[in-house]
Amino acid sequence: MSNLKLLSEVSLPQSHQAPEIYVQNWTNLAMPSRMRVDHRTLNASYGRFTIEPLEQGYAVTLGHSLRKTLLTSMNGSAIVAAKIDGVKKPTDDVGGIQGGLMNLLLNLKEVEVIHQEEDMIELDLTIAPGGQLVGSDLSTNGEIKVRNPSKQIVQLEEGVGLQMKLYIRVGLGYVTAEENEKLKLPKGTLYLDSYHSPIREIRYEVENARVDQRTDYDRLIFEIWTSGTISPQDSLAQAAWVLRKQLGLFIHFDENISAIPMHQQFSEEPMPLSPDLYRPVSELELSVRSINCLQNAKIDFIGELVQRSENELLQMKNFGRKSLNEIKAILSQMKLSLGMDIEGFDPDSPPDNNFR
Repeated sequence: MSNLKLLSEVSLPQSHQAPEIYVQNWTNLAMPSRMRVDHRTLNASYGRFTIEPLEQGYAVTLGHSLRKTLLTSMNGSAIVAAKIDGVKKPTDDVGGIQGGLMNLLLNLKEVEVIHQEEDMIELDLTIAPGGQLVGSDLSTNGEIKVRNPSKQIVQLEEGVGLQMKLYIRVGLGYVTAEENEKLKLPKGTLYLDSYHSPIREIRYEVENARVDQRTDYDRLIFEIWTSGTISPQDSLAQAAWVLRKQLGLFIHFDENISAIPMHQQFSEEPMPLSPDLYRPVSELELSVRSINCLQNAKIDFIGELVQRSENELLQMKNFGRKSLNEIKAILSQMKLSLGMDIEGFDPDSPPDNNFR
């Protein structure tokens, strides 16, 4: 007989107070104290987030976990089937449809619908002879919104009309037409492959971050592209919630609240801004090539420079790795680094001279 047991069959120890030495396992770690959103590029379908500081290796752990969760665990709506009058199967020869029946079905799969209800929606549509159907025509009942309203679904020839019923439901990930057949819709329904995930692409990178004099912490830069049916901020929050709920089962002790987490040991008072941040970049001992690249990118002050990441600088025209290393070395001498989060920086309002 197998000695393996399902996790649900295993009884974890009763919750108890964690010994002080165990508490130090997490209170002595650097905890991320802020998440910065790049509001310059933020929109309904793209977001760039920076999380820091993290212990070495933790940025990769978090980045991979969040990416995997976003790609596999986000629900979304899609058209899963269509019933067209006079059509029994996808290979039927239907006259009067420009591009043919298969083209119509392919276009239906590309319509990005927003539907929050759990129940499946049935949408009846009538297309007049010679008329066309576009994405916005699906949002007439108020229950459905369409992210790409100008998407053309079908164009009919003169004298040919069409009636059809669309089935829209919430699902997870990619669902094949064979899987959708399990819905057991009326006879003659054409089932579609449906892609429900609102996540289109995920990228992340890891950079060094500074805390006081230490420069070996991690900084996680996380980029999310969505279909626009969910905001990047909401998708990231939902992925974090899923991970939190998945890991909660393994915790069987209470945290010792007498221990002060590391990130709370730092002073809550804001640090004064260094006067170096208000110096023009032209004062730096950089090559002419590097100075020109920065000025062409409208980076006039050191305070503006340090808020850019390495990746942002490398994407600038004529700016290479040599220029990047040159800038990092000079900033390090000033106890500054790239990717800093500087609140309240205003190049027109330099600080008092009492900075220490």
